[in-house]
This record gives sequence, structure tokens and C-alpha cells, in this order.
Amino acid sequence: MDIEKKIAHVLNGYLKLAPAERAAFMRALEDLQGTPGTGIEHFRESVSASVTKMHTGPYREACTCCGRS
Repeated sequence: MDIEKKIAHVLNGYLKLAPAERAAFMRALEDLQGTPGTGIEHFRESVSASVTKMHTGPYREACTCCGRS
């Protein structure tokens, strides 16, 4: 199976999630897919705000999404 690099990166992060986190991710993805037109921009802003509030990137241990340390 040949997967584009960006898609593989997202799938790698998804596979590292706990089952409850996977379910929450799928619900968020379903919400996104059901969001027409300008609602997608609102969804993008909401996700960006959430990412900004959390610690992103390696600190003392490897990144759980990409594995970088």
C-alpha cells in the first residue's frame, strides 16, 4: 500500500491513539465531513485554537504523533 507522506503521518498518529481517543477522533472527523461550506473554516479555526492551547512538539520525550525527539 503506497500512501502519501501527509496521510501516512496522520494515520501514524491515529494508530497511536487509545481506543477512546480514536472514537473521539472519528466523531470529530464525522462532524467535519458533515459541515458544509463556510462551516469548514469555523471547524478549522476551532481546531487551530485547540492546538494552540496544548503543548505541541517534543519536550523531554518523543512526540506521540511523529516520533521525533
